[in-house]
Amino acid sequence: DLGGVETSAGQAGASGTRMGGLIHGGALAAAAGVAVLAAGMGVGAVAGIKFNANLETSTVAFKVLLGSADLARERLDELAKFAAATPFELPEIVEGSRVLQVFGGTALATGANLEMVGDIASGVNRPFSEVALWVGRMYDALKSGRPFGEATARLQEMGALSGAARERIEKLGAAGGDISKIWPGVSKEFAMFNGMMKEQSSTFSGLMSTLADTFNVTAGELTRPLFEKIKESLPSIISGLEILPAMLGAITSGKGFDVLYDKLNTVFGPETGRKIADIIEL
Repeated sequence: DLGGVETSAGQAGASGTRMGGLIHGGALAAAAGVAVLAAGMGVGAVAGIKFNANLETSTVAFKVLLGSADLARERLDELAKFAAATPFELPEIVEGSRVLQVFGGTALATGANLEMVGDIASGVNRPFSEVALWVGRMYDALKSGRPFGEATARLQEMGALSGAARERIEKLGAAGGDISKIWPGVSKEFAMFNGMMKEQSSTFSGLMSTLADTFNVTAGELTRPLFEKIKESLPSIISGLEILPAMLGAITSGKGFDVLYDKLNTVFGPETGRKIADIIEL
């Protein structure tokens, strides 16, 4: 009957509306997913380029400190492996290692001393590079026979040394002698923090640090070709920016095209420079 037809038509219309809503909702969800993916790729690209820039800067710094690019790359590879098993991110470990290298050379910037610094930093909840700074300053002062009270005071303030431990270190320093004989006794005063890095690396914060490092290293590897292309293009971009004042002057005043052409000629060559100048004159 007519009523049944109308009811069926209404049900069909409702089903169509629901289906349309599902399709529309699915399309929106897909579009949102694509947007999130694109944003994630953008974040990854930025992180990768930043990682490569920092890696390049660190390589140059260690090349100067260690004497060769091969030794610099070897050190950074070692630090990356070290960072993967700690609650600290790679940049602060690289900075801490650089500080130890500056204050004590390869005698101080060893795996054992890095582990000691990391254990102390984990135990007192301070940045790795901050602890490395004061440990490095203490080592340098002990080695050279200079006062080191400020370094031990800072370490005591952050909770890395007790008053009794500080006194024992100061007695070692006052007695003098070769740093290779003094340092084992100094290191012993921090033994209460042994194993702290390992404990902290399994915490939520430690795992998030490892995740961040893994993400940045992976992004760095994926964006390395892009980083090199951008770096290769930067000199041309910088040179191009140098002509902006002349270009703006020519556009606003209608004069100075000879000066503009000279700059364009210097940056882009005569043929391309002339074409650009012609376009601006139009």
